[in-house]
Amino acid sequence: MGDVYFTSNPSEFNRLEGLYVSERLPPGFIRGRSLSTVGMAGKCVRGPLTPQTINSTARFLEVYGGRAYTLAGGTLIGEIWKALINKPFGPIVVRRVAAAAAATATVNLSNVVPTAIVRVDASSPGLWGVSVTASVEAATDGDANHFNLRIKWLGKEVLYKNLNTFTASDDNLLTTIGDDIGNLVVVTKLANGRPLNIADAPLLGGTDGAIANTDYQSGLNDLAVEPGVSVVLIPEAGPTPATINGYLVTIAPTVSDRIFLTWSQVHGNSVAVEAAAVAAQITTRSDRIWWCFNSPYTVDPDVGTEVQTGPHVWLASILSQIDVDVHPGAFETASYLAGIKRLTNTSLSRADLIQLREAGISTLERLPGLFLFRSVVTTSLVSGLTEGTRRRMADFLLLSASDRLRYYVKMKNTAEVRAQMGGELVAFSKSLKDQTRVIEDFSVDQESVNTPVQRGQGQERILWNVNLIDHILGLVLEANIGTGVVIERAAA
Repeated sequence: MGDVYFTSNPSEFNRLEGLYVSERLPPGFIRGRSLSTVGMAGKCVRGPLTPQTINSTARFLEVYGGRAYTLAGGTLIGEIWKALINKPFGPIVVRRVAAAAAATATVNLSNVVPTAIVRVDASSPGLWGVSVTASVEAATDGDANHFNLRIKWLGKEVLYKNLNTFTASDDNLLTTIGDDIGNLVVVTKLANGRPLNIADAPLLGGTDGAIANTDYQSGLNDLAVEPGVSVVLIPEAGPTPATINGYLVTIAPTVSDRIFLTWSQVHGNSVAVEAAAVAAQITTRSDRIWWCFNSPYTVDPDVGTEVQTGPHVWLASILSQIDVDVHPGAFETASYLAGIKRLTNTSLSRADLIQLREAGISTLERLPGLFLFRSVVTTSLVSGLTEGTRRRMADFLLLSASDRLRYYVKMKNTAEVRAQMGGELVAFSKSLKDQTRVIEDFSVDQESVNTPVQRGQGQERILWNVNLIDHILGLVLEANIGTGVVIERAAA
């Protein structure tokens, strides 16, 4: 079509006779940001030391293992596994924490000379690797220069077929084995040749080392910047709880799109001790730091006994399941706490609950037939910033709008562009208001906040006033009951 020219440059229109097609982008819209992804930093049996998104239980077990280094019983190693049991979660981001000195188990597989032909390393550091074995077997394709590699670990068995490292041009290890983070091993060619057949050669040298506060802090640093994460926590107690909580104070001001859940990291504190702990450890309070109290017991599904857990992991589960305008302590959240068997503190009084709330602590309690968070508050004591739901709703609105409005930066500041920006913000707000979600009422002002001078300097402002939907935190039933009570009814 020589007489048809596709261009978005108006200066081309009059350069030559013909049909010019200029396609405009369709109107955009603001899409609500999901705030349901929880990021956890903690010990796991195995797995990579970088943040990974996990979408299913099967995938978690494949990548990070389960409870312990053994199939039945043994010392509980998987802190994040423990945090996940008996409660629902949406997608999670896992940041395994391991000691800087943790070593990776390994074994060399050699030929008859002997020359090491391939090295088999556990796919991640830690003591778990010493339970891995590697077997060299005859190749499935019958070629004497090829070999099969059988890897075993805790009842799991993987067979890689027809590996070839025989000549200088032969190395199909990566293409056959792959580099999936769920793999048990990494196999590297060291020399030309074929390793001798061997049965169940153990990997050696894997160690855990001693985890330090800095190892957990590194995990928090990674989750503080990981895209998509909206809730961050360390599920178990760190080496020095006060140091870990104090570190939250330093990173909370650096984020604008997520919250940090924490606790005293001590089971069974009294109310007074807990209130003193939050005051001492959260030295600069923030509505992005939420402190939880009253450790629940749940059943360890592998050994069938009760295990004590941090209260904040249960709040994380709730936040992963509900909309931002649902109060995490509402009765509808009780189903997410059904995995709780009992609470550590079973005798909280009204005075205790008041003291905890005024200290900026979100408290779990038992009510008839169910468990609920009585208060869900931030550690901030500033009026207007204390309620957790306000922080979540504000983040939802600001992040959702920002995701779309950022595309207007560097566009021409024309009346058409300004109308499109304002229209998208109005449409988004009106949709939420009509759905009775998040917004009670709103206004968008683009006139009173802008001047020709500001626009001439490349600055455009939008004032978005939002009245959030309130929550009924105190319901008062006034009753006048007696034999002499006069009932007045309006005339029909």
